[in-house]
Amino acid sequence: MRFTATLLAVALLASPAWADSWTGPARIIDGDTLEFGETRIGLVGIDTPERGQVCTRDSYPYDCATESRAHLGKLMAGKRVHCEQTGWDHKWARPLARCWAGALELNAEMVRSGYAVAYTALYLEQENEARAARRGLWAGEFERPHAYRKRVRTG
Repeated sequence: MRFTATLLAVALLASPAWADSWTGPARIIDGDTLEFGETRIGLVGIDTPERGQVCTRDSYPYDCATESRAHLGKLMAGKRVHCEQTGWDHKWARPLARCWAGALELNAEMVRSGYAVAYTALYLEQENEARAARRGLWAGEFERPHAYRKRVRTG
């Protein structure tokens, strides 16, 4: 018991306390990145197609990165955007956050609508729902964004 309590205390002290939040006009960089002023924020737990990535629907290619970005814009349109930092993306040196447009959680809705995939277990339920309903990316064929990035970098 004492070991568990000590381990918990060490874990809490070693974990940064994310207190940053952003509210106001946000510029959409891509389907999983917003910008408040000069601060770029990644939507935690999700991944969207990369610029230049081509997906297919009904055997026709389409620019799925642009479609994903446009869908995020529709979700945010006319609503107050608020983001709460939950972590840090060391690779891209930016905060990771859960974001809302009004009462709608953008991270979850991007995955639920099929315009993003779950990057962590946080949104697997929404991904399964989108896949079963064949929404967004799931209505056709696509390469998972992280696999696409890896293939393009090594190819």
